[in-house]
Amino acid sequence: MIARAKEQGVEMSPGMRRYDGQHMMDHDGGMHMGMDMDMMSVMCNQGDAGAAASSPPAAAGLETARNRGIAYVTGGVGEDEAAAIRAVASRYSMRARFTTSTGEFTSDVSVRLFTSDGKLIFAAITDGPYLYAQIPPGRYRLSATLDGVERSQGIAIPTHGGIGVSLTWPAARAGAAG
Repeated sequence: MIARAKEQGVEMSPGMRRYDGQHMMDHDGGMHMGMDMDMMSVMCNQGDAGAAASSPPAAAGLETARNRGIAYVTGGVGEDEAAAIRAVASRYSMRARFTTSTGEFTSDVSVRLFTSDGKLIFAAITDGPYLYAQIPPGRYRLSATLDGVERSQGIAIPTHGGIGVSLTWPAARAGAAG
């Protein structure tokens, strides 16, 4: 997330700390906990082409992507990007936020959505603490993995409006800071 912030010219807050060689930042920055390689393989092998076609318009600085025909945005690094992504929330039927138990934002969360019969319909890796997606109405199982720890829950996307989902992982061990 630090490299992405630098690319965007975003100044990361001074509360950054290191845990077990991974970056962890305070509430303004987010947290980098590594990439799920299985998820990366899924995305590389089954990503959608034509991401801009029929996607909801994104706010300035946000890029609308697609996976398996589902439009989504992800991010929230820095105050400007967080405000931009929250500004488009009403355009998406599922609005997910990822944090630790101490409130630090996370990124690089491997997110998968399955139908009630177990079919994978969406997969993405977050670029920040927010992932908003245009999920069709119905009942699903949302699975999100961060640093090898999975969180899973059933969700129901309504015909009109949308839902907010918040998933939380344990904070890094207190003695791991270096």
